[in-house]
Amino acid sequence: YLLAAQAPSGCWPQVFPLQGRYHDAATFNDDAIPAVLRVLREAATAVPAVPPALRRAAEGAVERGVGCVLRAQVREQ
Repeated sequence: YLLAAQAPSGCWPQVFPLQGRYHDAATFNDDAIPAVLRVLREAATAVPAVPPALRRAAEGAVERGVGCVLRAQVREQ
């Protein structure tokens, strides 16, 4: 579910399946994205029962998710 819900931007929408409008945007409220990243990081690194292909998919999702969070940061000059 989490892998399927990840947007091309690397973040996750407010709801999935997508419903349109603001629900499809990256959701930073309520610690949603950090929680998803923690679950996927655990699947990629700490849960022995996760098959290797799923571990790799989870790790890739984490990398894309962290990239999305970093790109969303405001830069002060």
